[in-house]
Amino acid sequence: KTNAGVLYPYKAQVNVLGERLRKFKQDKFFHVVVNTFDASQGDERDIVLISMVRCNLNGDISFLDGGKGANVALTRARYV
Repeated sequence: KTNAGVLYPYKAQVNVLGERLRKFKQDKFFHVVVNTFDASQGDERDIVLISMVRCNLNGDISFLDGGKGANVALTRARYV
């Protein structure tokens, strides 16, 4: 079974995609998990898609600026 992950910096983004994915049936051959960078720490997936989309009124990138969040996101894929 192939498992995939889609990672976002923020929970609100996870919620939006999670709602949309619920409309599609997941089967025994392929499974998708949507999570935040932080919540995926310690997890491993065959395929990982990473969203780096950021939007706020201040224009800052908050925790992504330090590199920790990006490091967690970039190291979740089982195969590189």
